Amino acid sequence: MRTPVLPEGASAGEERVPARIRAFVWLFLAAFALCGFAKIEAWPLTGWRLFSELRNERTSSWRAMRVSASGAETRFSFGDLPAGYHWGANILSGFATRPAAEQTAACDAWAEAARSLGLDVAAIRIYRLERLVSDRVGHRGAPEETATLVFSCGNGGIRIEAFGA
Repeated sequence: MRTPVLPEGASAGEERVPARIRAFVWLFLAAFALCGFAKIEAWPLTGWRLFSELRNERTSSWRAMRVSASGAETRFSFGDLPAGYHWGANILSGFATRPAAEQTAACDAWAEAARSLGLDVAAIRIYRLERLVSDRVGHRGAPEETATLVFSCGNGGIRIEAFGA
């Protein structure tokens, strides 16, 4: 039987971790730290925003709806679009603060991507959703939310429907 050659200063009971395992662990920890500092929510590398932000009794979010030629509204699902559009829901959170040209470009891109999948998109409406989370129904928050139409976009333009967004 052959006796293994140990690194200098190592005892017979110690084993050295392979370099590829150590490199993976360092890369994972670096990616984890980067996501935390950059506030990137990409599971399992998360910025832990859910647990670290101050919350109050009201919460607000945004929802995009696509409007068909007949006027019917359907929830706009960014997850159904090609991979490059999956971040559309994140763009909605800062949509109101973007310049009108960027808002129009985003809406046009989303509509075109949906049309490329064969969906009927005459316009996109963006709603601000408000929920009073301090209202309780048993152990759960109240499900009611107030939706306010804030933006309508289509045909290369955007219209502000409500202020205070």
